[in-house]
Amino acid sequence: MTKKTSKKIAVKHGAERYVKKFTTYNHVVVMLFTALLGYNSIREVILGLLACT
Repeated sequence: MTKKTSKKIAVKHGAERYVKKFTTYNHVVVMLFTALLGYNSIREVILGLLACT
């Protein structure tokens, strides 16, 4: 899924009505990252994302 595709879907469904920073595309990327690495807690996700930056 590209940013353009996720933006089109989000606009169609009104998903980003009140969003300021964390967009639908960012959410999809984080959820895929979590699923692929098999993390089980939010702490693991945060530490994993911090390690990648």
